Amino acid sequence: MTNPFSNVIDQISEVVDHTQTSTGSSFTPTPEGASIARLVDYIEVGVHPQKPYLGKPKPDAAGAYVTFELYGPKPGQYSEDYVKEIEVDGTKRRVAERITIPLVISLNEKAKFKKLFKKMTYGRDNITHYSQMLGEGFVVVVKHNVVGEGKDAKTYANITDEDGTFLVKSPYKVDELAGTQEPLDVPEAVGNMRLFVWDVPTKETWDSIFIDGERETKDDKGNVKQVSKNWLQNMIKDSKNFEGSPVQAFIEGSTTLPENPDELKEEVKEEKAPKKEAKKQSKKEPEQDDALAALGLA
Repeated sequence: MTNPFSNVIDQISEVVDHTQTSTGSSFTPTPEGASIARLVDYIEVGVHPQKPYLGKPKPDAAGAYVTFELYGPKPGQYSEDYVKEIEVDGTKRRVAERITIPLVISLNEKAKFKKLFKKMTYGRDNITHYSQMLGEGFVVVVKHNVVGEGKDAKTYANITDEDGTFLVKSPYKVDELAGTQEPLDVPEAVGNMRLFVWDVPTKETWDSIFIDGERETKDDKGNVKQVSKNWLQNMIKDSKNFEGSPVQAFIEGSTTLPENPDELKEEVKEEKAPKKEAKKQSKKEPEQDDALAALGLA
């Protein structure tokens, strides 16, 4: 299957090399077992707070989402347990089971980000970035784990074993005695593929993560409000390293990016300086709303 973002992949792989290593509810889960799959999402979302580990705070970190779309255990076929037809606003459409893995971007040998990359590229030395594998086929093994007890128990689907090892491999039937491997037939992707790389933002990749519309939510007091479904773009704009980043420059219409990110930060500071002077000269003039400050997580 052709990677729909092939025109920007070469540029991305020149900027970041993932082969390098640093030293330092009613919800029905995806069925257990092996399934043919495709990589359909690789989305970097910037720096955000991490959840504490064993009660101890963890530093903010850059994050990414990796998503596999699953089709079932039989090569070349969509299984009814994995690919279903649903109706949305009067229109029927097919949807496939998906498993999304949130990752902290780290090239440390012990990091999940690095471990998954090595699993997906096993036996290949021509892949240097996750984005190069978008649309490629894989075999994943789904495991269930139950959290809670009784009516509060929830079952979650994962593609790791009890030790946290990723159960992912390339889709080949291997005959170790003969020393041969036969590629398995992987069905076409059902949904759209999405890509966004922090250091190489483009209109094509930015548009790919846009989600139209609003959804209804309730707060703790039962009050209903409408929030944007466009949580990925909003999350990126709300990241702690957004200001002065290549993404901010791209969104605000810059046509060129400096090679040194510090130069970009200096430009941002200089642009803001006149605004501060204007406020001093006219205290009665109302402050302008900051559109970015109004953006939060959906």
